[in-house]
Amino acid sequence: MGNLLTSLLNSGNALQAFNRALNITENNVENSQTPGYARQTATFEALPFDPAINLPGGVQAGPAQSSRSALAEQAVQQQQSALGFSQQRSTDLNSVQSLFDLSSQSGVSATIDGLFSSFSALSINPNDTTARQTVISSAQQLAQAFQTSAGGLATQGAAVTSEMQGTISSINQLAGRIAQLNTQRQSENGQGGDAGTDASMYADLEQLSQYGSFTALQQPDGSISVYLDGQTPLVMGNQSFALQGDFSAPQARVLCSHVNDITSTVSSGELDAEIETKNSS
Repeated sequence: MGNLLTSLLNSGNALQAFNRALNITENNVENSQTPGYARQTATFEALPFDPAINLPGGVQAGPAQSSRSALAEQAVQQQQSALGFSQQRSTDLNSVQSLFDLSSQSGVSATIDGLFSSFSALSINPNDTTARQTVISSAQQLAQAFQTSAGGLATQGAAVTSEMQGTISSINQLAGRIAQLNTQRQSENGQGGDAGTDASMYADLEQLSQYGSFTALQQPDGSISVYLDGQTPLVMGNQSFALQGDFSAPQARVLCSHVNDITSTVSSGELDAEIETKNSS
């Protein structure tokens, strides 16, 4: 009778293990197009076998193993940072380039040339009233070109300020989501982690990499701590530390939760992607 019950118990454990493996395979198929998802592999663990002390042996389902590569994630995040840097620089320079277009007939460059030419003509015949009037007109055109360029730069400066406010808001939103996901990862850590939570976490980290340099450290409880530029805490466990902007001075600044200036960390002009995903001891 004992042998029959032992066989039934072992068979039941084996069926549960294979049922979990099938569920993992089904999950892989359903999420094959989910951003940030990494395929999982089912594992099996042998149970101790020793009839003398009533250990029946058999097999049970082990924790699911993720195929996610920390090095691959780091490489993707670095490329995302480089892409964000290039796109932002291109956008900013294109907006300013039109103000100093060398081919324009009304820009600063063209009107300076016109003023020099009018002075040259005046130097040949200083008493020529037409040449004098041409100098005055050229000077007025140059002044107007400077005013137009100054207005364009002021408009571009306001746009950059608005972009910085949007970037700070986006970083704070991502930090809040990562902190919430950390709470889920902490509760799931003993069960091998949920693939959906894992996908959402790394999708948010990849999106965060577009805004600046950070270091991501996975903690023993499954949570991920995020440090801007490797030293300024942004997310620790289930707590996020919001950034804020200081626009009181001509040069806008980004401040951390301790009111330290970290503008270079999140500024597109100073972007230096150095992102690490690793286990901390």
